[in-house]
This record gives sequence, structure tokens and C-alpha cells, in this order.
Amino acid sequence: MSSQAMPSTESAPSSSVARDLTGFAILLVALSWWAWWASRGWTVEGMAVHEFRQTQTALSIQAMQKTGFMVAYETPILGKPWSIPMEFPLYQNAVTTFCRVFGVDLIVGGRWVSACCFLLGVPACVLIWREAGFSWGSSAIGVVPIVVAPVYLFFSRTVMIESMAWGASAWFLYGVLRYRRTGAGSAVALALAAGSVAVLVKGTTWAGFCLPWAFLFLYDLIAGFRNRSWNWRSIIVQGLGIGLPLLFLGFWWVAKADAIKGQNPMGEFLISSRLTEFNYGTWAGRWDWSIWQGLLEFWNHAVLPWWVIGLGLTVALGLKRARVPALLSLGGFLGIQLVFFGLYSQHDYYFYANGAMACAIVGVVLASLWERKGNRLVGMLSAVGIVALVGWVQFQGYRSAYYNNQIAPMQGYSPVSNAIKTLLKPDEVVVMQSPDWSSKLAFQSERRFLTIPDFRMFLAPEKVKESVRLLADESAPLLLVVGASQIHASWLADRIDELDLWTEPLFEADFEIRAYASNARFAEMQRKLKEADLFGIRLIPAAPLAPLEKRLEIPGTPMDDQFATMGLHPLYFVTPIGVHVDQYPDGRRVATHSPSELYLPVPEGAQRFKFRFGVNPDVLKEKDFDGFGVKIDLMQDNGDHETVYTDWMSPNSPVADRSAVADFHGKTAPILIFRVTPGPRGDPAYDQGWLGDVVFE
Repeated sequence: MSSQAMPSTESAPSSSVARDLTGFAILLVALSWWAWWASRGWTVEGMAVHEFRQTQTALSIQAMQKTGFMVAYETPILGKPWSIPMEFPLYQNAVTTFCRVFGVDLIVGGRWVSACCFLLGVPACVLIWREAGFSWGSSAIGVVPIVVAPVYLFFSRTVMIESMAWGASAWFLYGVLRYRRTGAGSAVALALAAGSVAVLVKGTTWAGFCLPWAFLFLYDLIAGFRNRSWNWRSIIVQGLGIGLPLLFLGFWWVAKADAIKGQNPMGEFLISSRLTEFNYGTWAGRWDWSIWQGLLEFWNHAVLPWWVIGLGLTVALGLKRARVPALLSLGGFLGIQLVFFGLYSQHDYYFYANGAMACAIVGVVLASLWERKGNRLVGMLSAVGIVALVGWVQFQGYRSAYYNNQIAPMQGYSPVSNAIKTLLKPDEVVVMQSPDWSSKLAFQSERRFLTIPDFRMFLAPEKVKESVRLLADESAPLLLVVGASQIHASWLADRIDELDLWTEPLFEADFEIRAYASNARFAEMQRKLKEADLFGIRLIPAAPLAPLEKRLEIPGTPMDDQFATMGLHPLYFVTPIGVHVDQYPDGRRVATHSPSELYLPVPEGAQRFKFRFGVNPDVLKEKDFDGFGVKIDLMQDNGDHETVYTDWMSPNSPVADRSAVADFHGKTAPILIFRVTPGPRGDPAYDQGWLGDVVFE
């Protein structure tokens, strides 16, 4: 067998024009059917199914629309520096250009580019069938199971890189197969150009299309050893002229991307060497039947049910024309799953890369029947019947797994994203403590995020602190704490200390997100939220003053004598523990366990309030201590009061006391209220605070 010909194939018999036109007519019907269903929900603003990955890509595109094309493109979700490149940004740049030229929004533009890339890959599949020796008509009908497969119907209209990588990989495979058969230089150029796009956009997809070529390359080598005759030119060009340069390009990009990601202390976990098990899985996993059950379920709803693949293979092995193409397709379909076992066992969209190969097993049976010798009409009708049956089975998988999500009326915003847009300027940063690092909220709010996943707090707390320090020259006035992250009092205390936040939450939303604002902006943000009255945002009011019946009147009581020893003559005191004024080596102090309020008359002309406050040093060692807040309010005779100073005793504090000065900024009022509030979790446990060294100036 010549190394230039695909093994076990024959030259396609001449087909009538009518049969060829009929085959293409069936393919055109399939493409029209694909276009109809893929366009359902086309303008829906949400990105259902693998929203994590879609919004990550969309966030990169959103950033590129502002910065222009950059190799180290931004994905502003894990803090500074904002670049954490995964794929070379060809898809992102294509979407950016499409949106600019046609004036469409990002999500619609992303869907258009994905769909176009898939459609551009379909002719390459037809040509690959031609390289296998089938006629034009049979090649066209053989591609139909690919067109109607659920994975290509749904994910070809998502904001993802899959279709660009797939389409380029298909043209790459056609190029190398054509070169293998003809030795044409134009085929080498095509393989290199398309392969370069594929390996840069998504190397794992390109690798899947390399497997059938690798099997044929190995066949040529073995045949050469047996016959003592090699086509050295073909072998060298394929190996050194096509394969090696593309491998080098792929490894170059991985190294380049890793170097960029390594500069981001929060994003370094995305370096390829850290993802080995995630990408490749484990040897034990490859023998775990439960994982294979999950893979089979992916086959069933994304590509073809396993029994259809098995039946198609059985029939193909009995057909001389279909045998070798079917085995090559099976090798590619299974082989790439075994290589990237971790990826394929977790994500059904990865079957975009190799699903066409499973469909090809059925496709070569259809192509062989279309060219059946003898009673050709029987063969053509049989092929049409199988196309209809397989298409119906695939459509059931699409309807059950994807369609309802595709048309669901999802909105491109959320209550929290609306709040962020209301509160923050476009160039400001949101810090988010969260169990994961989804880009959804960052994309919807059009703001840069430093997301701190919980696992980074457990595994690399110093890297987290470094990421926060990198925001020193940025304005980061808002912290979001999501879900289970709220139970970690020490983490919340870290963020409040680092970002100079007020300890009382600003708002709650979605039953799981709590927001904290900077000390300097808390009142302003509270006012904006009141004015905006956003749906789904529950503004958390500041703790009100204690009602009159809870205020202990001090003048004329024995308690007045105790306070007099400190030079104080308060009007009222609110305390959960009673009045305790005690002598310490450095002076007298009054205990102010939260929630406490001490009402002091303001001397005429006073413009500052100097004081010391602190906590029992042993309390700082208690893991349940979440700190307490200190507020200074000025109150008018009618009861109106305004906060002029906020501070807090952090559980991270290196000292148990501090001196403070509250400036009135020209405001006057007859009464000053020294308030102690619980920490950010609202837990008063261990809030053993005190006040001392009080002076009005």
C-alpha cells in the first residue's frame, strides 16, 4: 500500500450528478435545521450552561473592547496584574472586531463568531470524507450526524472558543491528509496555517484531530519497514515540517501564558504544571466505573448514545469502505478522552473537540450505503432512513439537556451587579471573598474584581495578602462576601483591616451575598442605595440608638460618682453588663461591652474628642472574637444624630488598645454619643471593650 493513500480505501466510484446533488441537498436541510434551532434564544442576555466558562471568555472580550488587542490580554477577575491568559486571544479579538463592525452587543457578537466558525468547519469535514475516498454526495450525507449532534447545535451558539478551535482543527486534518495523498505544497501551507490557529486557540482540540493523523503516520512507518521502502519526503515534511513546528508553537504559548499567569499572585494556581491532575486525571480514575458512567452520559446527551456508536461501529467493520475510517475515528474519539481524562470527565463541552469523530463512525456507514453497488436506490433510501433515525435520537438529547436552558429568559444583570454599577465608578475595583471565582458578576457589573477563592485562603494566605497589597494604587471601596465565606470571621477581619472598611454590612442580596463599604464611602453608598431603591437589594440600616427606656440616667445617681473619677458627667449610658469604672495602672476606664452607648455633653466650642479604647488582651486570642466597632455620633436636641468618626478593634490587632481623635469638622451639637457595636458578623461574644483618657478640645 502506498504511503500516499489511506489504508483500506478505494478510489470513490464515479457518482451521478443527481446523487451528489441529493447528498448536498440533505446536508443543506440539516444545516437549515441546525440554524433554526441554534437561533432560538439568540438574543437572551444570559449564558446558561457552563456559565462559569462563558462569562470568563466574555469578561476577557469586555476588557479587550477597552484596551485593544494584547497578547497578555486582561481577564480582570483575580486582581492585579489583570492578565491570566488561558488561550491565545484570537476568538476574543474576532468577537471584539465583529461587535465593532456590526454594532451588536458582546453576547450576540460572541454567538455569531462561534456559529460562523462552526459553519466554516463543516466544508472541511466534507473534504476529509473525500480524502477517505468517498464521492461528493456520500461525503455530504456522511457529515450530517455531525451537524445535528447536540454538542454542535448548542455550543456553536455560545460565547466560547470551542468552535474556532474545532473548525481550524478540521481544516488542519484535511490539510495533512491531502498532503499525505498528493504531496502538494499548498496542503502543507493549509495544515500549518489552520493548525497554528487551532493549537493557539485550544491545544487540546487540536490534539484530538492529531490522533487519526498520528495513526496513519505510524502506519506509513510500519509499512515502510515491512516493504523496505519509505516515502522519506512525505515522512519528513509531515513530522518536521508540520508536526514539530505546531508542537513548538503550542509549547511556546503554554510557556508564555504560564509566565504571565505567574505574575499574578492570586492566579498562579492556573499555571499548567499546577493543573496536571485536573487536566489529565488519575490512573485510578481511568479504572473507576462511576467516572465512565458519567462519560457515557456525556456521550448520550452531547453526541450519540453509546449503543448507537457501538451499532455503527459493528456495521462499519462489516463494510470494506467504512472499516478503516471508522477505526480511525474511534481511535480519535476514545484516545483523546484517555489522554485528557480529567477534562472530559468533568465537562460535556469538551466533546465539541472529538464528538465529530464519534459521529463519523455512523457517517462512514451512511457514506458507504450512499455508494452501495447494485441497487443504489436501496442504499440511498437506507442512508436517508438512518439519517432520520439518528437525527431524531440526537434531537432528543438536545431537547432534554440543552434546549430549555437555551431559551430560558435569563437577564444579563443581577441585583448585585446593579448595585455595583450604582455605587462604583467604572475604574474602581470590587474585592470578593467567595467559595469560587466565577466571572459572572464581574462581567455583568463591568467592573474589575479581585476575587479571593476560599481555597486560596486555605492554601496560600500570603499570596492573598500580596494580591490585596497590589491594589494599593487602586480604589477598592466595596467588599462582597459570598455564601460559606461569611463563616470565616478572621478572613473578614483581614479584608476590613486591609481595605479600611466599616464593620457594619452595607447591604445583603440573593440570600447569600453581604457587602461591606469603605469607611470613607459608607454614608455616601448608603444614601445612593436608598435613592436607587434597587430590587433584590436589602439595605442594612445602621444599628439604631437604644430607646429611651433602655438608657440609664446617670446624673444624680451613684453611677455619676464613678464617672466623675474619670472627669466625665454622662447623661445616659446603655450597657448590657452594668456600669464598671475601674482603676488600671495607666488610668481609669469604663467597660463598654457591645452594644454600648455613652451620652456625653459637649463643652461649648469643642471641635475634637480625644480618647483611648481597647479590649482585654486575652480576648484577641479567642477564635470566636470578630472585633467590635467604635462610632462617634453628634446628636441634636431633637434626636437627630450624625456619625463623624468610625473605627474598630480588629481581632488581628497587634495591640489591645489604641488612641483616637474624632474631629467634628466644624459641626456643633449638644451631645456626643460614644457607641460600641458588634463585629462584622454581628456576634457580641468576647466584645470586652473599654473607654479611657477622654478629653474634649
